[in-house]
Amino acid sequence: MDGTFFDPLQFLTKLREIYKKVVIKNEGGGEVAMEQEAFVSLLMARLLVHDDGSMLLKLFDLDCAPSTPESLIVTHEGDKYLLVHCLQEPLTSPSL
Repeated sequence: MDGTFFDPLQFLTKLREIYKKVVIKNEGGGEVAMEQEAFVSLLMARLLVHDDGSMLLKLFDLDCAPSTPESLIVTHEGDKYLLVHCLQEPLTSPSL
């Protein structure tokens, strides 16, 4: 695979784990935690928050995995975005 392949489901699953650990549980300490905090900060700076409150991450020219549900990809102002709903829903929800 080249550098343009992206698996949104894997990304959202990992993001949910990191978000729960760093933001919700506020677990800190150690080198891994610092990397996760840096990742969350970088991601939050790049998220587009739409008027309806949805969070979107621009996909640029990435090739998404064929298993990606169409409902996760939205078009906004002509660009493709990943719907990052895992940052909006309560953590009791089983969805990504």
